[in-house]
Amino acid sequence: MYSFAQRADTHVVDEPLYGHYLRHQPTDTVHPGAADVLKAQSLPANEVVKQLQHTDFGREVLVVKQMTHHLIDLDRNWLAEVDNVLLIRDPRLILASCIKNVEGVVAADIGYPAQLDLYEE
Repeated sequence: MYSFAQRADTHVVDEPLYGHYLRHQPTDTVHPGAADVLKAQSLPANEVVKQLQHTDFGREVLVVKQMTHHLIDLDRNWLAEVDNVLLIRDPRLILASCIKNVEGVVAADIGYPAQLDLYEE
């Protein structure tokens, strides 16, 4: 994401559906900064997707960095209309990073089940 942000022809949006995930998450995991994210991301997910699809960001390329588990309870048909790149990181590294900031992490909190679904799709 940071590399893409350095390009003059590219606009980057970082996790625009995180608020949606926090409102619908299937676990009781407490996320640091959740209140701030929910305040900043108050729109329903379908509205966020529409904004991403129809906003002219003034750049040729739009990169949206998203976590797969943030797509929970969301119609994903719009993903077929865009180019998708799945960055699949070593789960051990993700867990090591996540448990430093979030207590009681489970697989759904990290997104590997959702990532497998997207990969197979």
